[in-house]
Amino acid sequence: MAIFSEISRIDGAEFRAEVDEIVWLLTHGSQLIPVKSEVVTYLYDASFIEKRRFTSFMGGYARMDSIVQEVNRCDPSDKDTFDHALILIQTSKDHPLTMSELQMLQEVTRDLPPEAVIHWGIGINDDLKDKVFLMIVYSK
Repeated sequence: MAIFSEISRIDGAEFRAEVDEIVWLLTHGSQLIPVKSEVVTYLYDASFIEKRRFTSFMGGYARMDSIVQEVNRCDPSDKDTFDHALILIQTSKDHPLTMSELQMLQEVTRDLPPEAVIHWGIGINDDLKDKVFLMIVYSK
């Protein structure tokens, strides 16, 4: 199972600061494949966003299995109403993402409407060691 997961629906007073943080995380730092800032500016006009953060661990489960299980357990029932998804994956340099792990992650987008716009970012965070960090931001 994932050792850390956080789910937050963001609107109201904290909206702007939260979007600033999300945009910075997706477009800066140690990103191998960053999301371009002009691509994510639509977040400022969204009626709300829902942010989900997961970190895997290796004990007893393959790291991506633990993430996918947790995503499926916590996924919003109204996922088909979102029109955008931003997905950020981070691993360490010593334990990079494999192609089979990336293919498993495609499952997190399966229930989105076919017209939903999906942006992927991949980054490096050596503090993760053998873990995987996944952040999904759904918006409408």
